[in-house]
Amino acid sequence: MIINIKEYRIVWSDKNTKYGAIDIRDHQGNTARLRSDDPNLLSFWTNLLRYEKPLYFNTVSEVLYTGTEPLGEEES
Repeated sequence: MIINIKEYRIVWSDKNTKYGAIDIRDHQGNTARLRSDDPNLLSFWTNLLRYEKPLYFNTVSEVLYTGTEPLGEEES
C-alpha cells in the first residue's frame, strides 16, 4: 500500500536499545513505521519529511520517496 504522508512523529529510544523510528500517517488515518538503529539515517528521513512534499511511503517495499520534481528546481 502507498501512503501519501500527511503527518509524522519521531521517536528515539533510551540509551540502552538505541533505535529510532518515525511514525507516519496518511489522510485516511493509515499508519506505518520507519525504523532504524542509525541516527544518521533517522536524521536524513527527518529532513525529507521537513522539507519535501509530497512524500510517499510504500508499506510493502518499505521505501520512502518524493513526488516528481522538475530537473534543476531550487528550493526557496
